Amino acid sequence: MRRFIGCILRMNKRAWQGAERGPLDPVDVLKRDKSYVFEFINRTPHAHPIHIHGMTFQLLKSNKRQLAPWWTDTALVLPDERVQVAVRPDYEGDWLMHCHIIEH
Repeated sequence: MRRFIGCILRMNKRAWQGAERGPLDPVDVLKRDKSYVFEFINRTPHAHPIHIHGMTFQLLKSNKRQLAPWWTDTALVLPDERVQVAVRPDYEGDWLMHCHIIEH
């Protein structure tokens, strides 16, 4: 399982406490046509719509609620929620993952 610890690594150009990477550093390298499970973990008191550009993923499960197994490019991650999603890149490239709240 590929784990993304903390949904937001930076806010307003400042690293959040405990962030280990810069905003442009790769989280991981994915291989084409290989399946992965990501876990989005929200440790904040706010909901975050997490989006991956150029890729869709399937919602798998949450520690807080039932999820329909839809394919999407955005997952709403509630406060203190862990959401697992399935990803299968069909081409090589760079993908940007971010929160869709404009202030972030």
